Amino acid sequence: MPEFKKMKRVIYTSSLFYYSLIIYLIGLLCFNIYWSQAHNQILGVLPITIQGILLYLIITRNSFVKRAIVIWASVFVIAGPALIIIADLLTIIAGNSDRININRLIVSIFALISGVIVVVGARKTILISKWDSDLRKDALQNKGL
Repeated sequence: MPEFKKMKRVIYTSSLFYYSLIIYLIGLLCFNIYWSQAHNQILGVLPITIQGILLYLIITRNSFVKRAIVIWASVFVIAGPALIIIADLLTIIAGNSDRININRLIVSIFALISGVIVVVGARKTILISKWDSDLRKDALQNKGL
């Protein structure tokens, strides 16, 4: 008789983080769909696809969800805005502060902060284990018990 692999279990220790992340991704998904349609940009399909896959992984509690969230947030939500902030800071240092788009800078700062919150939240509140007893031990350690 073939032996079946045990599925890894995914537990979200914070329902607030779980639902906030879903709402955040749905908001980004709606914005990207609108932006792609309004500007006739076919490249908008890439973030729409990635965010759709992330939502699927989160809702189905797939064992790759923690890695996927951390990679997505690090690359798209942290690195992109960080490069914009660095470019604006270099522009200020060069003495061309009148060429900075302040609205873009503020949005980039908020995106960077939200990306850090997503990465830290995913690392602290998503538990992945093969055994229920491992999950209970991890949950007790995270709660400080």
